Formats: sequence, structure tokens, C-alpha cells
Amino acid sequence: MENILIHSDNNCMIVEMLGRVDTNNADGIQNKILEALNSEASVSKMIIDAAKLEYISSAGLRVLLSLKKKISDFSLINVSRDVYDILEMTGFANILDIKRALRELSIDGLEMIGQGTCGKVYRVDQETIVKVFNEGFDINKIETERENAQKAFIHGIETAISYDMVKVGNQIGVVYEMLNADTFREAMKKDRNRIEHYITKYAEFLKNMHSVVFEEGLLNCTKPRWCEIVDYIPNISDELKTKMKNLINAIEDRNTFVHGDFNIGNVMYQNGQALLIDMGDISTGHPIFDIEGVYIGFVLLPKMIPEEMCINITGFTKAENVIMWNKFCEVYFGVISESERSKLDSQIAPFAAIRVIQSTIVTSFFPDELIQKCKDIIMDANCDEISKMEF
Repeated sequence: MENILIHSDNNCMIVEMLGRVDTNNADGIQNKILEALNSEASVSKMIIDAAKLEYISSAGLRVLLSLKKKISDFSLINVSRDVYDILEMTGFANILDIKRALRELSIDGLEMIGQGTCGKVYRVDQETIVKVFNEGFDINKIETERENAQKAFIHGIETAISYDMVKVGNQIGVVYEMLNADTFREAMKKDRNRIEHYITKYAEFLKNMHSVVFEEGLLNCTKPRWCEIVDYIPNISDELKTKMKNLINAIEDRNTFVHGDFNIGNVMYQNGQALLIDMGDISTGHPIFDIEGVYIGFVLLPKMIPEEMCINITGFTKAENVIMWNKFCEVYFGVISESERSKLDSQIAPFAAIRVIQSTIVTSFFPDELIQKCKDIIMDANCDEISKMEF
């Protein structure tokens, strides 16, 4: 028996390489794999599992190359750092689909400092934090998030660049270097006397972010994704779905950068500067697709839930949330009067309500009474007024 184990799953052949693959056994390994391929003509995909591969020589690399020529859908997974270094130095990292093995990281005893739609953020030490994605989250989407962060950074968006992916039990985490960083929520809870200062920074950051325009096609558009999500919402009428889509489609198309999950628990505050770390939903579109998230936290939820629940969910009292929304409106919109804020409410509330109802696809967190109020907000909304939004 050579240093391999072979098994198939439908049209996919999985080859586990063990120990060393070098001139002493490379030919035998190649012959064994070719025999297996000849006996299973339906194989259209091959995965080399390198979890137990300790070393591969040039002879082994030639085996990989010959297999790649036979099976175009060919990849290596669980590649150790030592083996990856060999692949990188020889240039094979550029021609093969390679996924490196992830180092293990425990979050036991770590402080959770933030939470978003996709996962939770923990402080690892004074210099690093880790974002741990929900169990079952697609690793390809995590890779996409890292690529999105790079695109945003190049366009001048202040975002932390991750430098490592880790395994946290059955979950995947992304590690960021963040010195003295907190989420805006945690920073404000520690320094409640300066809430308006933090909201000023928060609103200025979002306003500057919305001044960034991306080339058409570089990022996905927000509106089609929102409409697609509507189709998956359970237990709502076709009439409500149609109204949601009409409201979404009434919005002006733009190439403005949109974060997609902007809230005080999902934006970092480091040395007086705001930074993004959650880039899985970035896209282009109208700023409303970020502002609705701000509105949910500062206005929609505080209005609809009891005081104690408001403190537990948002971290602040209803009165504090009013202060935060009023300051946000002043800085972002230049709006200070109640009548001006009321006009904004009528335009923003329907999209905050849509977002809350969209969340029922993955959670039953919100009480039925709140969901019904959101449905009422949507049905009462005026599409013509939405199409005339001035911000």
C-alpha cells in the first residue's frame, strides 16, 4: 500500500496523501490513482486531502501536475504551512486551487466585544481580535469577505485587513490586528458621558463612506439581493412581498459603497478612528441600505419594545437611543428639527421594517407583535415618497 487512501463521493474522487511523497514513492502513487480513475470513468472532480502530508518533492509535484491535466476540477485542501511553502516557492500555488489547513483557536474565556448578522467578535489579546462566523457559514463566503475588504481598502474605505483564518471548534474565524479597539457600542457603554462624541465619529464615518463610488460591476448591486431575499421570507402574503419589492425598486440606483450591516455593534472604534471588519455584504447602491440598520438600533426597536428589553438588546436606555438618533441626524443629514426628522422617519422606517422581516428567515428572535408592526409600516409606505429621497 502506497502513501495514499482513495475513496469516491458521487463524481468526486478524494485522495488522502500521507507522510512523504518523493522520488521513492511518487511513481507508485501516480499509478495507484490512475488505476482508480480508470475504474471509475464518471469522476469529474478530484480533491487531494493533504492534512497528513508532511513533505512533497519535485517528483510529487509532477504527479499533481499530471493529475491536474487529467481532471480540470482539481484542488488541494488542508495544506500545512510547511507544504504550502514548498508549493509557493515552486510556483504551484499560482496554478493549483489550494486551501491551507487552519490553525486551531479557542475562544474559551475570551471577551465578546461585538456581534453581527454573520457571527460574533472576540478579543484574543491586546493586539488581536477574531470574528467567529456562525456554524455552517460557507467558507467561500468568508474568502469573499476577505477579498471585499481588500477592494474597499484600495478605494479608501477604512477597514482592517485580516491576516489569518482559524478554526474555532466547528466554526471558522478571521483574525484581525486591532490595537485598543472596541465596537462603538462597547466604547460608548464604557464612556456614557461622551455618547454624542462617539455618534459624531460614527455618523461622519458613514457619511464619508457613502461618498465613495465604485466602478460599475466591481461589486454586486444591493437592490437585486434585497428583492431576492424577499422571495425567501416565510409566512407572509404575496401582497406584502409585492409591496416590499415595489419599495425597493422605487429607490434610485447608485454606485455608492454600501456596507450592508452597519450598526454600532459591528463597527470598530480604534484610537479615535472608525474601522470596518464585517465586509461580507458590501455592495453598491443607495445609502438607505446602511441607514436602515442605524435606524433599527436607534429608533425602530426602542420604540417597539419595553425599556428593559431595549437595554438588553441595544445596550442603552430608550432616552439614550433618542439622543443618539438625534445626533446622528444632525451630523449625517444636517437635520436638527423634529419636523425634519419626521420626514426622514417616513422614508427610512419602511426599509428598517423590511430588514427586520427579512431576518425571520434565520431567526425567531423578534416578537410577533413587532413583526406585525413592521408589516403595517411597509403597507402604509408611499412608493412615490421613497423615489424622491433627497439624501
